[in-house]
Amino acid sequence: MNLTVDIKLKLHAACLEYVTARLALEQRGLAEAFETGNADTKSSAGDKYETGRAMAHLDQEKFARMIAETSELRERLMKIDPKRVCDTVVPGAAVITNRGAFYCAISADDIEIDDEEFCTISLASPLGQALSGKGAGESVQFRNQIYVLTTIL
Repeated sequence: MNLTVDIKLKLHAACLEYVTARLALEQRGLAEAFETGNADTKSSAGDKYETGRAMAHLDQEKFARMIAETSELRERLMKIDPKRVCDTVVPGAAVITNRGAFYCAISADDIEIDDEEFCTISLASPLGQALSGKGAGESVQFRNQIYVLTTIL
């Protein structure tokens, strides 16, 4: 496969789209949790009202945490210049190995670009840590598999 800056731009755009969709979903969940908490009315069933509000509050906290994490992913992506040509594995590098193609930015869904499947990985992931800083022609062993880096862009 021939890596081009155009492919990196598409990979970066797909990652941003993934994060944006995830953020919208989490914000919708937070809004629903607020609505649920505010909609509960005192009932004659005793603690049912308080239990419902407590559950809604836990959901609000969960979604707020998820939004913060996803926002951090978005910030990390925004710091990457997809036009930058990389000669080692750094954030924003597209890497072709004997075991597949990778885009080193965030852990997200696999992305297909020009009939090539790219696995998106974070450099904080175990495989990302193994590949980090390596150049074309180098190899790493990860989980009893040898990864030979053939192309980096």
